[in-house]
Amino acid sequence: MNTPKTKGSPFIGFVACLIIGIIFCFTPFWQGAVLAGMVAGLCHPKRRVGFLLGLIGVAAAWGLYMIINQNSLLLDQVAEIIIGDKEIGFALLLITGLCGSILGALGGLVGSSLRSFGSASS
Repeated sequence: MNTPKTKGSPFIGFVACLIIGIIFCFTPFWQGAVLAGMVAGLCHPKRRVGFLLGLIGVAAAWGLYMIINQNSLLLDQVAEIIIGDKEIGFALLLITGLCGSILGALGGLVGSSLRSFGSASS
């Protein structure tokens, strides 16, 4: 398969994904992880790099969110309701971060595919 000859900037993609990911961490919209990954993927034509940029960018944004928001009382209460164990609330945050990272990675794959599709058709 022919890969596009255009160069991309992984650093710009990562920073854009990180900023958009942090913004969407403070909103109730989970679709922001996909959008952040797509922006990262649009910055690089290779699908593998777009996938990794989306994954790492959203994971870093989610990690910063976990550092900033250290209120685990609500997470412990939700974990007690869902699982029955009060001490596993932090695991819920890690699971949602993992899901967000996977969504960001898939968004990065879609974004880089759109970029390579757009450059191949012109």
